[in-house]
Amino acid sequence: MYMCSRLLDRWGEILDSAVVITINANFDPLTCTATSAVLGSAGAASVFSDFPGAPVAGTWYSGALANKLAGFDLDPTTRPTTARSTTTPARRTPITTARATRATPPRLRD
Repeated sequence: MYMCSRLLDRWGEILDSAVVITINANFDPLTCTATSAVLGSAGAASVFSDFPGAPVAGTWYSGALANKLAGFDLDPTTRPTTARSTTTPARRTPITTARATRATPPRLRD
């Protein structure tokens, strides 16, 4: 629960919008096996095109971005973003990342 709260706080610090961005956050049993696990996911729950303030006609925008560009909530009955965290992580599966398993760190270009 702490991690989800911290993530949402961080998003709030980064995202710049005069329109309130609401997120539908859930704890759900996500895919988990003996060798892998989905710890969480997030994405657009709605999309819009050709709304007032859309910079390019015929282009689809995620709900949160469309709301920001329009300057108002295009669909106040739904939350534009969904975030899910797992309720069933693999207990014996070590979690590794590319950084943790890479023999040498990636080189940065000038």
